[in-house]
Amino acid sequence: ILNCIFNVFMKKIKFIFLLITIVSYSQTRLNFDEEFRILSHQDSIKIFTKDLLHVYNSDLKKIRESEILFNHKIKDFEIFENGDSIYFVSINSGLVYTLNDKDLFKRIDKSYDHKMQSDSSVIFEKDTIFKFGGYGFWSMRNLMTYYDSKQSEWFPKPNSEKGLDEGYSNSILLSDNDDFYILGVYKM
Repeated sequence: ILNCIFNVFMKKIKFIFLLITIVSYSQTRLNFDEEFRILSHQDSIKIFTKDLLHVYNSDLKKIRESEILFNHKIKDFEIFENGDSIYFVSINSGLVYTLNDKDLFKRIDKSYDHKMQSDSSVIFEKDTIFKFGGYGFWSMRNLMTYYDSKQSEWFPKPNSEKGLDEGYSNSILLSDNDDFYILGVYKM
């Protein structure tokens, strides 16, 4: 578990240094007064803001900037990459989007935007998206679900609630092989 925690910590530190470097050396000033998300994808760094995608190469030179049309708050989504695919996964419900090479979003899930997992923890592990906990409709969730890409639906992970007597939100979800760890939990 310590190795898993160390790896997550190092990724966060790398993003902080990356952000400082981009802001310090970019030829155009980025507006970070608004929400943003960063993704290191293939040989580029992508920064998503409310309505723009900034793409930098590995030398931190801006490759392009394009407008994106995303009708949600970017802060309410976790962003993951898997091969050529980029996924936007809601931390509040079951919404899952992909971003294509023309910077267009496509919703790929069949979920209802239920808002029953607000501030849930999301992780992408072994080609599968997992989500744990969250708050909604006056209660905390203690359930782990996974996204089945073939059926475009979320399903409960068997035995995921064992040993959990309460639900949590705003936590960090880590994985080590088939074991999951929950850190920094918030409970009511």
